[in-house]
Amino acid sequence: MITNGKTERVTANGNQPALIGEVRSFVAHARQLASLQAILLAKDLKESHSRFVSAATVLVFGAILFAGCVPVVIVATGIIIANWTQLGVGWSLLIVGGIVLAVAAALVLTSIGGLRGSMRAFDRSRDELGKNLDSLFGELDNTN
Repeated sequence: MITNGKTERVTANGNQPALIGEVRSFVAHARQLASLQAILLAKDLKESHSRFVSAATVLVFGAILFAGCVPVVIVATGIIIANWTQLGVGWSLLIVGGIVLAVAAALVLTSIGGLRGSMRAFDRSRDELGKNLDSLFGELDNTN
């Protein structure tokens, strides 16, 4: 409303200064919580990244061993077993191949568990975000 060249704000309950103070307090609280949430998220990202890299390294190493070196070892071991036993070369290769396949599967399954575990680092951020949102909405409900 403009009267005598001055702008005046009209409020329904006439309690504007108190409301502005509450809004400023709420915004300051929200900014502080957002800042703390960002710091926690950055720490969780670092922790998750290091866990992920470790698990992915084991996975890649296992895959390289399986794809590159293992066939040579399988054949050599199968031939040696065939020479020492009454088994044929084919059966010896099959037995050794099965054992190596089981070891490779164990490596891959172990690394998959590590990859899943790397995402648990975000549990803190998720829990803290929930608490912060509950706090903000609780504060907002108290002002009404």
